Amino acid sequence: MLGAAIVEKDYWITEALRALATRAFPNVIFKGGTSLTKAWHLTARLSEDVDLLVDPVGLSRKQRDTCLRDIATAV
Repeated sequence: MLGAAIVEKDYWITEALRALATRAFPNVIFKGGTSLTKAWHLTARLSEDVDLLVDPVGLSRKQRDTCLRDIATAV
């Protein structure tokens, strides 16, 4: 049986991914097991982190910083 803390952590990870997926972040790439598992329902895996990559191609440093701030605001 899963403990309440684990279920709550999984809930907040799912909500963070949902918040990012429903906004326009064209330079954000979801990566890592958690994002892939949640997106494609691959397994019932539980994880403690979300791996994201901001693709810097075509972005200035200021644009990258703005993107990271926007991500932090979204989640």
